[in-house]
Amino acid sequence: AFSQHAHKRGHTTKRDSAKSSALTNNQPQKNKEMTAFDEQWNSQAERILKVAGSDPSGYVGRLTESEKACLHFISSETAKVHPDHRLKDKDFLRFLRACEFNQKNALKALLADIEWRTAEKPWEITLEEVRGPFDNGNFLPVGVDRRGRPTMYFFGKQHDPKMSKQSSKLVLYTMEQKCREIEESEEESFTLVFDLTGYGLKNSDSAWCWTVISRLQKSFPERLGTCLILNAPRVFGLLWSVIKPWIAKRTSDKILFVDGDYQAKLKAFIADDNIPVLLGGTMDITPQRYIAQHAALSAGGCDRAG
Repeated sequence: AFSQHAHKRGHTTKRDSAKSSALTNNQPQKNKEMTAFDEQWNSQAERILKVAGSDPSGYVGRLTESEKACLHFISSETAKVHPDHRLKDKDFLRFLRACEFNQKNALKALLADIEWRTAEKPWEITLEEVRGPFDNGNFLPVGVDRRGRPTMYFFGKQHDPKMSKQSSKLVLYTMEQKCREIEESEEESFTLVFDLTGYGLKNSDSAWCWTVISRLQKSFPERLGTCLILNAPRVFGLLWSVIKPWIAKRTSDKILFVDGDYQAKLKAFIADDNIPVLLGGTMDITPQRYIAQHAALSAGGCDRAG
């Protein structure tokens, strides 16, 4: 019996040894493939970061003659309807770029946004009205990416569809504040990071997606620099297939799905000290601590100052 056991154990050892040898022989190839993949990823990240805001024209100081004519048209026509507007050339140009310099479409979109803002007054939203998603651990607007653009983090597994309306209002509140923060900056856009680790059916909320995407495209055109969707589960693919047709191609081209070692890949876009510890960075902040700090500032009268 002992001999049979020894024989079996020896047989198993040989089989394991053969398997180990095969793995060892394949390791250089696997390492080579991983290295090539990492280089490809870093190259893609670098390209996206460079492309953002580097169009040959369409921006202040980089306008063709036809683009200048479009800018003159939309600014003069807006002044006829709203002579006391406070819009700048770069505001007009965001609407023009979003409409591929179709001046009539851009004017229509801009006037509709002015009417919406006049009616809804999104700048009057207070922090107390939207703190629920912070307390829930759902949202964190901190840091900047490697281009210096403000970064906002969404944690999908903490999203509660029952708070959909408040979460939508939170996006408006944050966008208004961030736009004021970069008013005098050369950067006009933001980076959004959606961490979908642990995201499931209980978090799926097409109504929230539709409300946010629709309003961002209508009232904050050209504000999205890059959107990184981390570790998306299969269930999110169903929601994505529904919402993608709502998104303009110019916008969807800025959306990148990040899987595999997503925390390491994230660092190609954002430096360690601007990534929360929750996502493998060194920024020691959570949504709950963020809201506690900013609620204190709000109580001191600093809410709308950002």
